[in-house]
Amino acid sequence: MIFFLNKGLILEQVIIKSIQDYFNVVGIPEFYKGFTVNVTNKHPFARLLLNSITGEKPSASLFPAVVVSTLEDGKPGELADLVDTSFLELMPEDVNAPEGGKSPMEAREYMMMTTKKLDAIRLAVAEKGHVYGISNFIRRQDRISIEIWAENIQLKNELYEAIRLFVCGWMKESLEKLYEENGFALFDNTVRGQRSNNANVDFGIELWGAYITFEADYTIEQTVIDTELVDSNIDFMEVINHVKGQAGTTRSVIIGGGDSAESGGSEP
Repeated sequence: MIFFLNKGLILEQVIIKSIQDYFNVVGIPEFYKGFTVNVTNKHPFARLLLNSITGEKPSASLFPAVVVSTLEDGKPGELADLVDTSFLELMPEDVNAPEGGKSPMEAREYMMMTTKKLDAIRLAVAEKGHVYGISNFIRRQDRISIEIWAENIQLKNELYEAIRLFVCGWMKESLEKLYEENGFALFDNTVRGQRSNNANVDFGIELWGAYITFEADYTIEQTVIDTELVDSNIDFMEVINHVKGQAGTTRSVIIGGGDSAESGGSEP
């Protein structure tokens, strides 16, 4: 049986949370008492456009807004040919949780780690003593945009300055520590901004905008567990091709072809 263990990182959500925490610590809500600063990845212009079509009015003020989005997701240029692949062996101590705690595998916080999947992996380990797999560590680079939109031009400028200081200062330090396991790195030389000369009057209100962009590197992981592998002396590409729904006795490359033609691989 094949199990995919995915460990991703949605960087724009991480940055939204960090800006929200920063605003609370620095005192933005108390200082700007007449405003609620919305930090989001939902662009307010989408809501304004929908309201203009339906004739509805928003139930709450959408501005000032700080909009975090991913402009691009790519491979770091200097790492274009680097693939970090490693062998994995899961033992009972890796999958069995101490009383009241989490097992080391659960602590990895893989995506969609359901109780059914976890129990199936534990059962396989209990029956065989260990199971084997392959881990791919994938280096990615995001180009992040932070837009600031407000009806008050001075407020827009002050929010821009607060965010610029954070991006170039403690956001870099804190996220590199929090996501050290992901190899997070924010590059100061990629930080670009435009404080002025952005305006929008398309929705019947006068809005002033600014933006900051930067690049950050990080690592995501995909581990493939194959309970049919019986020993550790395997080639890292030797996994039954369940990705294409194939099943059989012949091992084949998980992302390529193979000798197994019979379909009907099991679902994790």
